[in-house]
Amino acid sequence: MNTCQKIVFAIFGVCLCSEISYAGNNGKDILSTDERTWLEKNQSRIVLAVETNYQPFVFMNENGQITGLAHEYMLLLEKKLGVHFRQRRFTSLDDIFDSVRKGEIQIVNAVTETPWRATFLKFTSPYIRVPNVMIVRKDREKKINEEALIGLKVALVKNYAVTEYLMKKTPGLEADMVRDDLSALLDVAFGRSDVAVIDLASASYLISQKNIANLRMAGNVELDVALAIGIPKNETVLIDIFKKGSAAVTEDERRKIVNRWIYPSEGVIFTDWRFWTILGGVVALVSVVVGVNLIWNLTLRKQVAIRTKDLQGKTDELQRSEESFKRAAHAGNVGIWDWNLQDGQIFYSHEWKAQIGYEDHEIKGSYEEWEKRIHPEDLEGTLNVLNHSMNPPWPPYEVEFRFRHKDGSYRWIHAKGNFAMDERNTPIRMMGSHLDITERKKSEEEKANLESQLLQIQKIESIGRLAGGVAHDFNNMLGVIIGHAEMARDHIESSHPVYEDLAEISKAAERSADLTRQLLAFARKQMVRPTVVDINERVTAMLKMLRRIVVEQIDVVWLPGNDVWKVIIDPTQLDQVLANVLVNARDAIEDSGKITIRTENRIVDDVFSSNHPDALPGSYVRLSIRDTGKGMDSDTRAKIFEPFFTTKGLGEGTGLGLSTVYGAIRQNNGFITVESTVGEGSEFAIFFPKHSDTGIVE
Repeated sequence: MNTCQKIVFAIFGVCLCSEISYAGNNGKDILSTDERTWLEKNQSRIVLAVETNYQPFVFMNENGQITGLAHEYMLLLEKKLGVHFRQRRFTSLDDIFDSVRKGEIQIVNAVTETPWRATFLKFTSPYIRVPNVMIVRKDREKKINEEALIGLKVALVKNYAVTEYLMKKTPGLEADMVRDDLSALLDVAFGRSDVAVIDLASASYLISQKNIANLRMAGNVELDVALAIGIPKNETVLIDIFKKGSAAVTEDERRKIVNRWIYPSEGVIFTDWRFWTILGGVVALVSVVVGVNLIWNLTLRKQVAIRTKDLQGKTDELQRSEESFKRAAHAGNVGIWDWNLQDGQIFYSHEWKAQIGYEDHEIKGSYEEWEKRIHPEDLEGTLNVLNHSMNPPWPPYEVEFRFRHKDGSYRWIHAKGNFAMDERNTPIRMMGSHLDITERKKSEEEKANLESQLLQIQKIESIGRLAGGVAHDFNNMLGVIIGHAEMARDHIESSHPVYEDLAEISKAAERSADLTRQLLAFARKQMVRPTVVDINERVTAMLKMLRRIVVEQIDVVWLPGNDVWKVIIDPTQLDQVLANVLVNARDAIEDSGKITIRTENRIVDDVFSSNHPDALPGSYVRLSIRDTGKGMDSDTRAKIFEPFFTTKGLGEGTGLGLSTVYGAIRQNNGFITVESTVGEGSEFAIFFPKHSDTGIVE
């Protein structure tokens, strides 16, 4: 730290607290016998939280050692108390508070009391006070106060006391929650935020150490940082012990620690003759340098002015472009992310977090947090695409995956990214967009389902027309065969050997005629005689016959609905539909099981109709037959109404049972739906339109 930087600390200073009373040890134990006994018994379980990134109060130096003002103060307290506590390192105060609430941490050595923190911590008297300040870019010339923060994007460190203070005092504040002080300063330096609010000591230290040249202090916040020792509220004995330890620290001891980190310690050099000798030589040398510099500066001043004006124009243009980009991202609800490949931290924009239901301060910017939110089925593919992009020649990253929302659901995301390179053409950052495409995915899926259903209906209709034409012509030929066979039998004696052959011809033709009648029913060309039918009465009348169709091991359960509406249908066709579906259910049950027949009134709305192309909105009676059989996969379910399709062995079925059902239902202005799960069973739901008393089908 150079002299100028130290003077900055000296100018702004710190408000040293005067609340600590002097209490020397004088060789005596400052603790009572009971407190000393308690401390010796509990020392092994007490853990001190050490933050590794809170410069200059407590942090890890380049040698991996913990140092800082608060750390030195804790070492002094341990000496006063005659004890050394176990330590656990943390990278953020947020993580420390989580561990305190879990009972894993008993000492927090650099913390300011707030109403929220006081719900789980007790505090010693503060041992140092430092003002909180507002840091902005140098191109923002005006001073600002707390009221001026409204309308600006403010970088705040999560769980800091000043963060809690501002969020409560200034409703509507647009907060950019970050992990630590350096992230807040960098967000402002790179234009991701307008202002950062942190304490003066940390700001000056980090700006100096990291050479962040484009920042300045623009104002103060009313709340100071008042660092104290925090102890969980349930640790009552430990709280008293630390209060005694703090009281035993003298003002001189505390001031020496503070001066080493905050105030410059120049030493008494002005009375040494060697100082003045060296100073004289330095002044002479400086005079020569100043003369040369004066001439050089006069030559360069004009060029610098020209370059400065040009640079300012480019800076203004860049800022306008950045603001336009931010507005466009907000308007299009496009999430922006910026992954620092060197430290692993990821910056997420407000829109990115909002897409998955989070406020700015509720989610951490880390690779691990991103990866664990990807749907398990999409994880491998997404990481393969990312790994491909992370290797030369560094191709752009683009992938679609499902990402977990705050409410536990998954949203479809389209992510794209490109790299920023250093002078060695090595990636240092990866930046990109994050777009929620869930609604588009749903629309595409719904469209595909509807197209599939429409194609299936068109396919069945085409097969029906073909089957109807073939059946009609074939029926005519069968009539000729049956007629000639009967006439031939009339001209010969029954004892004639050919007589039996003609009888077999007639039987075969009759069986073929039955098949053609089923085909005609599927094609809806069969003559029907519809009447008003009470489905409950019809099923009840058929129940005895239906139970004879199935084997004894299968239980047929009949659950008639109350006040079921009447329908208009050919009763014979209703019997045929029931019998065929029941036979299909029976064949699906391999050993024992249950078939449930149920009726109920049902209103079909536009939503249901949009998902079932056969269905029109209106009032229906729903007749369902559910079995506990082996179920069907999607491929089988798509073909079950096609003529001659069967899953049974050769000679065990014609494949016309369910196609006949489909044709009869459509001929009576109804429709049928099928739900099936492999290993669990199937349900056929038949919908017949309600018949009103006026004779109009609703």
